[in-house]
Amino acid sequence: MAKLYSKECPCCGETFQTTRIDKIYKNSLHQRSYNNNKQANKRKLLDRLNKPINATYKIYKEMLGNKMSTRIPREFLKGKGANLRYFSHVTSIDGVPTNMLFDIAIIPEGTIINLRKIK
Repeated sequence: MAKLYSKECPCCGETFQTTRIDKIYKNSLHQRSYNNNKQANKRKLLDRLNKPINATYKIYKEMLGNKMSTRIPREFLKGKGANLRYFSHVTSIDGVPTNMLFDIAIIPEGTIINLRKIK
């Protein structure tokens, strides 16, 4: 007779017996449930991070409309709900490191923010 191993299922916490040393879950349903919950928690965390970034991007796009660039007072953007601290990456524009939010360059000029679409 094969050796029995006592394991605890991470999904339900129930102890079960198995002959396989590498078995982790009580059954495939528990494995799917545990992994789905784990991924849902990761998505929720990323949603908390992405929500304000996406909201700021939406405001920038709204301000740009069909134009390639626009100059908007910093306080007006803050009043619309834009968080000026959020950016996705930094790129060099005309030799100057520039904060970008996806495809929009954020160029501060004193109390004015110059938003410019980059193709």
